[in-house]
Amino acid sequence: MDQRQHRRREDDRWYRELIDNLADLVCRYRTDTTILYVNKAYADYFGVSPDELIGRSYLDFVVESARPAARANTERLATELTPSSPSALTEHASAYVNGELRWLQWSDRALFEDGRLVGFVSVGRDVTARRVAEEQAQYRGTYDALTGLRNRHSIFESLEAALADASSTGAALGLLFLDVDDFKAFNDTRGHRFGDQVLRAVAAALTAVGRPGDTPGRLGGDEFVLLCPDCGGGEGLARLADRIEALLAEREPPVRVSIGAVLAHGGESADEVLHRADLAMYDRKAGRPEGSPGAGRRDQPAA
Repeated sequence: MDQRQHRRREDDRWYRELIDNLADLVCRYRTDTTILYVNKAYADYFGVSPDELIGRSYLDFVVESARPAARANTERLATELTPSSPSALTEHASAYVNGELRWLQWSDRALFEDGRLVGFVSVGRDVTARRVAEEQAQYRGTYDALTGLRNRHSIFESLEAALADASSTGAALGLLFLDVDDFKAFNDTRGHRFGDQVLRAVAAALTAVGRPGDTPGRLGGDEFVLLCPDCGGGEGLARLADRIEALLAEREPPVRVSIGAVLAHGGESADEVLHRADLAMYDRKAGRPEGSPGAGRRDQPAA
């Protein structure tokens, strides 16, 4: 063996040892997803030896639900990457590790021989912590922390979208606006923990009566809404309100709510519809007689 060949072998050994000791996962595979090489970190991550991985498809080690997307991604890379632009960044759910779904971000590089694609080298790192943080932030931006219902911002977005649909279809959009009667007394006499239980009970009642497509939400404090597309008109909306009251009356102690009901056909903003529903709710709370100006009647919601 001449000196040049010896140096090349030493360089190859040195590079392999370097890659094997990287914390990042390294995998080389053919365009048909067959694994040709993995480093120690890759094998350790999936809990097998490197020899058990060679010759298998990397898709065998992707969560089953994510395999179609992973395969489609490899096909996309094979089409889009070129010798002059051989790299891409991808991310997907990869595996269950100790019962937890893990996400990996991959830096993919296409390998070409004489201009022909022959495979890829992918370097991956676990990004589960970031994904979880992003999902939690998205959840907090959409849902109320105490009740799990949609929060005020999300309700406004849903209502605006529903109003746009109602404008195009002409269908009636129903909205129930409710608050808890004497809620301050619950907090003052039984404490805020009990008050929180009351709010969760209202949320549970809204969820229980809501049909597919309905959207319950908490605007804040003890104010809640139930957005009801295709509510069946005033009678359908009144039946939903009656069911909410009945469920809450069964609690011990019973929870009483005032519910304002309105119908909208589009042409209004979310703020305008909520304002009408709020007024209808206060009419109910004040005990205004049915049919009085602006009253939110249960049998004929304000339109």
